[in-house]
Amino acid sequence: TFGQGTGPSMSKDFHKKLLGETYTFEGTNYAVFALGSSQYIDTFAAFGKLIDSEVEKRGGNRLMDITIGDDQGNQRKDFDDWVGSVFSLCCDKYLPQAVSTRGATDKLYRFRYANRNSINSCFQGNSFGSKKLHEFTVTEKINLSSGEYYLLTLSFENNGTGTLFEPGQHIGIFPKNKEVVVDMYASKLHDRPFTVVPLSLEERIAIHEPWRKWNPQFDGLELKEILSSVCDLNRVQKKFRDSMKEGNTIDCANFVGETPTIRRRMYSIASCQKKENTVKILIAMHEFRNIDGELVSGLMSDFIRHVPVGEKIQGYFSKSGEQMVLQEDPSLPLVLISAGSGFAPFMSFIEKRANQARLQVTVGPIYLFHGCRCQEQDFLDTILKQASQVLKIVTYRAYSRANADLEFLNLENGLLVKPEIDDQCGCLLTRRVFEGYVQDLLTVESDLLGEFVRVGGCFYTCGRNNMVTAVKEALSSVLTEHQCGTLQQLVDVGRYQEERFG
Repeated sequence: TFGQGTGPSMSKDFHKKLLGETYTFEGTNYAVFALGSSQYIDTFAAFGKLIDSEVEKRGGNRLMDITIGDDQGNQRKDFDDWVGSVFSLCCDKYLPQAVSTRGATDKLYRFRYANRNSINSCFQGNSFGSKKLHEFTVTEKINLSSGEYYLLTLSFENNGTGTLFEPGQHIGIFPKNKEVVVDMYASKLHDRPFTVVPLSLEERIAIHEPWRKWNPQFDGLELKEILSSVCDLNRVQKKFRDSMKEGNTIDCANFVGETPTIRRRMYSIASCQKKENTVKILIAMHEFRNIDGELVSGLMSDFIRHVPVGEKIQGYFSKSGEQMVLQEDPSLPLVLISAGSGFAPFMSFIEKRANQARLQVTVGPIYLFHGCRCQEQDFLDTILKQASQVLKIVTYRAYSRANADLEFLNLENGLLVKPEIDDQCGCLLTRRVFEGYVQDLLTVESDLLGEFVRVGGCFYTCGRNNMVTAVKEALSSVLTEHQCGTLQQLVDVGRYQEERFG
């Protein structure tokens, strides 16, 4: 799946004929393995899902549910498993007299010794294509709001290869498990190989089948490297955790083979590239309840919360058709709409505009509509202070759980009676502080947004999926109310762009 959910270019004719009902699949048995990226929620494996649905509508007989290879995980292993499942199904269905290919036992795993490989080389062989892997060093870590958001500055070597990223692009980061967690699980494993020996894990589906490599890209790592950087110890299977709670130990090879691998995390870049080769990322801490109902932190959240300055991190720069692109004309006013860490790409937009302003380029005003839970989580003043020395930045802030926060502000129906101007910032204005969600704030400021559309303003939205959907609905209502056309018309000319996550 590419772009807005379409297939690759080679499938263009097939796609057209499929939708035009040219094909019939009456009596055809089929199974679909779809490729996509869960980073893009609305279009995740959309083309494969379309094929799966259309073939069934046209008389096809689905052998098994669609399987999706997520490029945020391990597509190669997912595909190998899918091929094995389809093969077994076909043998059982079409060769009823033959010996079943399915074994009577679960998968078997074993370690074999291998040639030494580095963790960097293993990640470089991952399924993110030809993108160059970098080793980043954490040079600065700022806690922006009581542990809810962190701003990280990472340095890297460029080696004269020019510009590696632009505002709006993404960075892929490989988190690690905490050492204390690694040591805890390691102590619960039996039949562990020597810790300093490079390993290769092999698997087989049934006892009569040949051994095959579990995941060739991770060959040559030591056990501690595997437990630290390959196994996602936040997603250990319940059967293993229950057995350990009962005081049992787990076979080491089986544990590694059955534990999901760490997925890379994609983040919007929150800075422009500088001569000193640094990049910034804004990360929100994520907590969720596991299968046992326990409140736990996400792997990346746990990693970032405890990562020390000087730590090495593997990652890469990513450019795709899904990213937002800053308008080339700097004089156009920008309307930036975000919630929480969705502000990250706008940091890079604002920094680029500030750099242009320092070169005496005429730069238009920036209007920022931002939502967060409460005033304590509002990090805008900290982040915008430097850029607002040369830019006009007007903020409209929505606190969804404000409670008593707004009582301390000089408000009249949510509007600041005398907009506060920080002398050191010069032109950072806060026009309205609103109790509610940012999409509701857009409705309140309908007249202002209508004027932005008429003067050529460019709109950008970034946040979680449901927030972006609500913002689009609010903007569509504003456009209808002020007879300014449709949101799709803004999209077609590049004046409305969005990025979704979560």
